Amino acid sequence: MPDAQATNPKGITSARSAPVLYEGGVSCCGDCGDFCHQTHYRITTQSIEVSSGVCCKSVEHIEMWRVKDVGYSQTCFDACCGYGTIVLDTNDTSVSQLTIRGVKNSRELYAKLRDAMINAPRMRMEN
Repeated sequence: MPDAQATNPKGITSARSAPVLYEGGVSCCGDCGDFCHQTHYRITTQSIEVSSGVCCKSVEHIEMWRVKDVGYSQTCFDACCGYGTIVLDTNDTSVSQLTIRGVKNSRELYAKLRDAMINAPRMRMEN
């Protein structure tokens, strides 16, 4: 079955149909189960959506073209467990800085986010 692409009346592809870079919740080094999954990320090449709180009480949505810079850091503990911290600086009025913590393979996600950030203005112009 072919993939469905959601478009609005102007023909712009929605973020739901954009390639997904990462989707999942925050996990703990000891794989402690759902207790730690209080933050859920859906990151595509076009946007970032963060649901947080018990029962996902708040949702933040940032368009990728609003991301100005992507940073990465890793503590010794993070390195042992395969985690890191990604910090996004944005020009979004509601979220000027977004910190992503506790994601496995965070270095790889950082590289994907950096590429998406670089390509986002071009993608925005094409649409």
